[in-house]
Amino acid sequence: MIVRIVSLFLISAALFSCSGPQAVTSDKSENEPINVLMVTATHGFRHGPAIEVAHQMAMEVSQTDEFNIDVTEDVSDFNSETLSNYDVLFFANSTLRLVDPESDAEGSENWVTAEQQNAIQEFVRSGKGVAVAHAGLDAFYKWDWYKQMVGGGLFVSHPWTQNVGITVEEPSHPGVSHFGEQFEINDEIYVLDTNPRWSSRVLASLDMQSVGVEQGPSDPSENDHPISWVRKHDGGSVFVTKLGHFPAVWQNEGYRMHVLQGLRMVAGRVPAEFGGYRVKEVIADNVWPDDIAVDEKGNVWIVELRGKIHYYDAELGETRFITELATTDPTGIEHGIYGVEVDPNFHDGEPYVYIFYAEPNTFINTLSRFEYANGTLDLGTEHVLLRVPTEPQCCHQAGDLEWGPDGTLYISTGDTGYSGTRPTWEISEEQVEAFKEKHNLKDFHWTRLVDSEATSQNLTDPRGKILRINKDGSIPMDNPFYGQPGVRWDIYAYGLRNPYRFKVDHDNGDLYIGVVGPDGGHDYDEYNISETGGENFGWPRQIGTLFYNEWTPDMIPGYVPPVWEYDYEKGGRSATVGPIYRSSGKYAFPGYMQDKVFLYDWSRRWIKYADVSDSEFVNDSERDVRAEPLTYSTAAKRLTNIKQFDQLTNTTPISMELGPDGSLYVAEFDGFWNAGPNARVTRYRWIAEDNPDEMEKTEME
Repeated sequence: MIVRIVSLFLISAALFSCSGPQAVTSDKSENEPINVLMVTATHGFRHGPAIEVAHQMAMEVSQTDEFNIDVTEDVSDFNSETLSNYDVLFFANSTLRLVDPESDAEGSENWVTAEQQNAIQEFVRSGKGVAVAHAGLDAFYKWDWYKQMVGGGLFVSHPWTQNVGITVEEPSHPGVSHFGEQFEINDEIYVLDTNPRWSSRVLASLDMQSVGVEQGPSDPSENDHPISWVRKHDGGSVFVTKLGHFPAVWQNEGYRMHVLQGLRMVAGRVPAEFGGYRVKEVIADNVWPDDIAVDEKGNVWIVELRGKIHYYDAELGETRFITELATTDPTGIEHGIYGVEVDPNFHDGEPYVYIFYAEPNTFINTLSRFEYANGTLDLGTEHVLLRVPTEPQCCHQAGDLEWGPDGTLYISTGDTGYSGTRPTWEISEEQVEAFKEKHNLKDFHWTRLVDSEATSQNLTDPRGKILRINKDGSIPMDNPFYGQPGVRWDIYAYGLRNPYRFKVDHDNGDLYIGVVGPDGGHDYDEYNISETGGENFGWPRQIGTLFYNEWTPDMIPGYVPPVWEYDYEKGGRSATVGPIYRSSGKYAFPGYMQDKVFLYDWSRRWIKYADVSDSEFVNDSERDVRAEPLTYSTAAKRLTNIKQFDQLTNTTPISMELGPDGSLYVAEFDGFWNAGPNARVTRYRWIAEDNPDEMEKTEME
């Protein structure tokens, strides 16, 4: 039975507004009431006390002409004719299920039939609104259409029933503007099986620190839990809030305002932006990408480890093979083509492509410039800019290329050490014991002191560094060691093991560096930031938070600690870094993505994004081998608010670039020494609500 409750909440719609061309508006007169069908019917777990207060709320608030709210606790007369009388369908803690043809419960008032499913779909497709509160996300488990409508995910657990902090991500949005930037509430917080962030416009999310999570996980674990969001679905407008478990929540004036604004927004009475969603597209699947570069027109240059070079034409949407550069066979030694970049003035008279690769036979790592003309890369125009020695064996070549904001070119080089080395290969057991006794050690860490000290900590050697040159091969006079005797002037930062991928922040020139660490169980991968140049990041005397053997920070000149690190506890690790996201392009992601640094791990296959904050670095004293462990802390930049962006399955991310239109391009590697069947280049885009042609096109695809 449907019971008519003419309600109204104390807050006037005139108090809230949101300007913008994306605003959803109704063709009904603003003087007409908003007709809402509030569904509290349940099947299984019931939220009786909260539902009672929700009923009382509608009855107790002063009557106005703004709303007519009907409440139903069953769906026996739920049909298209009934729903046609309403502007908004509100699932308020309603845990409905679909009729199970194999059960004997078909006559139950709390089961929804196929005919009633169709009625709900017709309602939404007619352009009307849906609101969902709390247990409305614990409903219709076998109905994919409903699951997609509410954001793609349904209830799997509620690990936090307590006082929690909520971060308002869009403080100007009418659904949450009254909360400010942060608020606290005592409620039961759902975890869903799919994060709605990538299909919805998130208004508020759980403050993870308020539930004891201080840092983002280094594995694929979820630590991003939106609390409220809006979205478009199948022609209708949708508002969702996870809040509403306890009666006290429904009595909370802030929550009532939140719900009321949600009803107004989906009814089209309060202008509001409803968002858009993320898409992922394959742009090249006939390649084995090792690195990519994106030019200012969105064309993508793709290089393979074994020497093939491809070109994605953004205008035509086609990828073609353009040439093959002779290089060293990478099998077992990780040599080949390492990195590629396109001249910043490529479309303004300097059509050059820069490639860092191992010369065949000599094994010299070589940075060369080639001219692109007539649809191909002319290998006969090679101009060598830099040569870096290496070894005819595995590993740690690094080899990434990145432009600075001033047009200088940065190059990462590995220490060229061998991962599998053991101490007994180089020194005797007696020497090891003498070393431990001399430095008062309980045990010892072996870190390849022989070759890594000679490379990473050696300012006369280009390996284990970030180098910086002008694009003609000359050395910038503002490099940190320029003019000093007895050192290489092209060195920009040092003390690095295998800085396989790094990025430059073009707003301030900072370098974000991902470093692949050693293979020991006590070791780390790490991320570093170079803010001024000249930094020493510690390898092989330190990695992550661990200072090896007798080493201390004051024994590492110019030492700067990492901004994040993780060990083997959650599996293999290959820390790499992507772009610093800033874009206002056609496919740019919403504001919560702006100014974030992207991270990805080749071994763990995740892509994440994070903030950088002033914090504290504390060393690993548990794995310290001194008889009296080192204790050290210092103020430092640290990565915070680390969130999951995506988790790959059949491929591994190996290179990532930001396109001029806001798209994020990812080289997805498959295979090891030879190409696997899933290798490809993909891109992520945000399809905004104000781009209806693209939304329609994407939905059709």
